[in-house]
Amino acid sequence: MRRVIRRALIAAALLLAAPAAAELPLQSPLPDAAWPDLSGETVRLSALKGRPVLINLWASWCPPCIAELPVLAGLHRAHAADGLRVVGINIDVDLGTAERFTEKHRLPYTVLHDAQGVSAKPFRVDQIPATFLFDAAGRLVWQTADEVKADDPGLRAALKRALPRGGPRVTDPKPDDRLRPLRRAPGPIPPVPAR
Repeated sequence: MRRVIRRALIAAALLLAAPAAAELPLQSPLPDAAWPDLSGETVRLSALKGRPVLINLWASWCPPCIAELPVLAGLHRAHAADGLRVVGINIDVDLGTAERFTEKHRLPYTVLHDAQGVSAKPFRVDQIPATFLFDAAGRLVWQTADEVKADDPGLRAALKRALPRGGPRVTDPKPDDRLRPLRRAPGPIPPVPAR
């Protein structure tokens, strides 16, 4: 019952808040926050510096979030070889829901799980979906607090600036870039280490 109430409160807070654009100033650094991926391994966002990162906050109960998943998957497929890392942060309370949804939609990129719904705070958003593009130096170059569209000229221009020109292509992904099995032994989500 607590999970249902918690889910309703998170949904109400995010969906009933007055619409506002993401308020993270351009050139802001990649937040130093961490959440577990669907296999339970903690991923610290600030450790992703060194290559462009597109971060998307979403939930399975959010229609615009669902509508943009094919666009995000397409961006991953089109630009992973150029170094782009796409990371989704799912705020569903239940890990099983996040796992099933990710599996059903065959999301090819890393999905982190924020069961407490606190990921909006370091990104300064009050609604989802919200998406942020950080360059290889870890600086914010583009953001939206709306559904990501494949033909968004601002996103295309930001990607062109953020992706390396020429240079070596990423051909052998790092171990943390490989898809992990979605299923793991039942148990609590490990606590995020305090910094």
